[in-house]
Amino acid sequence: MLIHTVFTFEWKKVKMSSAFWIANALLFSIALIALINGRNIIRQQKDTIDKTIVKEKKVFDGIINQMHYPDTSSADKKWDYSKLTDPSWSLISPNKRWTTFWEPSASSFMAIGNRDVYPYYHEMEPFSFYMRFFKNEISSPFKLLFGNLDLAFVIIFLFPLFMIAFKFNIRSEEVESGTFALLDSTSSASKIINLKILFYLLSTLILLNGILLISVAYFDDLSLSQWLSYSVTANLYIIVWFLIIFLVVQLKKSSVQTAILLSTLWIFLSIGLPAIINSVANSKYPVSTEVFSKYIRRVQLNPEPILLKNRLSAFTKLYPQYKNTDTSDHLLFNKAYAVSGELSDREADVVLKSYLEQVAQRENFIRKWNFLNPVTQCQQSFTKTTQTDLTAFTEYLKSVRAFVQLIKEDLTNKYFTNQKMTVDDFNNRLSFKEYLSIKSTAKK
Repeated sequence: MLIHTVFTFEWKKVKMSSAFWIANALLFSIALIALINGRNIIRQQKDTIDKTIVKEKKVFDGIINQMHYPDTSSADKKWDYSKLTDPSWSLISPNKRWTTFWEPSASSFMAIGNRDVYPYYHEMEPFSFYMRFFKNEISSPFKLLFGNLDLAFVIIFLFPLFMIAFKFNIRSEEVESGTFALLDSTSSASKIINLKILFYLLSTLILLNGILLISVAYFDDLSLSQWLSYSVTANLYIIVWFLIIFLVVQLKKSSVQTAILLSTLWIFLSIGLPAIINSVANSKYPVSTEVFSKYIRRVQLNPEPILLKNRLSAFTKLYPQYKNTDTSDHLLFNKAYAVSGELSDREADVVLKSYLEQVAQRENFIRKWNFLNPVTQCQQSFTKTTQTDLTAFTEYLKSVRAFVQLIKEDLTNKYFTNQKMTVDDFNNRLSFKEYLSIKSTAKK
């Protein structure tokens, strides 16, 4: 059979090509390094989250210990103890923080996506969501520009280059060496060229799937559905690039012209087109967290009684159950300050809604104009599968907002109904992990 003859000949040919095997070994090695690097990054993030949770626990354990063994030997010590049982102190104190985190999925190490762009954990104060959430850590400019090396990068950018390097002259080589006419006299030369392309497609898919099978060993907790989805996307992506190479080969250009055309296509699809679309999207739908700068500063109150009462009045319109709260002079400032975080958050919620709508419009615009670009389609599919896309981060943001609100409302209720904080309150405080579990159960 012709296919057997062509495959046998090409196999013998590549066996003799040291460049082919060196390139395969290099690509394979880079893929393994990418897997190791991706796993290390995610493990490092998990370790940071665990350490922050331990830090939170130490703070609250210290409070519990002080409540078990109070020191009231002096007026200052008595004052310190009274603060521990005062709900308003838990509400406004910057020393009491609840850890929230963007939980990495089982396959996040295969496509880090936005996890190296956006913060993946926060130490939140119940007083105000915005005061802490948008105070981001300083990111490395190098990482923001180039990102981290992960398997997605190898598949999306390096595999096409590998294919172009070894298949660009699959037809022109035969024409320029004079063997094309000879092949055409014995059989269909075009059919033979197509079978050669098929041979190299299969060899590339074998390399790719070998890497994907090895990636299973790098999972800390294997998610078969995510791995299969990722693998299907990767295989389809390679097939699409071979189809592009096949179509360019059909133009019957010289080796140099074909190499230039394919290289130009790779640059355009990988860098040029996404850059142009992102630039237009940024101009059309400008998105910046600077809009929250007003709300990340700690609240400063004017001590004028009328202004304090106006603030409490604005709060009780939202929560009429506290309308008859005691507003004596010695309580007025404290209560007005305690509710300031809620009033500020309510005002900022309108800004957040607009911000998220702008982000969604920007992403829809980019997705729409990148629809026929296999590079960005593959990238978006990878980050969606591994839950490292912007949508996943937005869901995390919304979860943190709701979590902080629950804690804030509970502490506010205790304060306005004259309840004291107990050891049980601190021991049984709601953690973000428990909140996510409750939320997940409620969805089912």
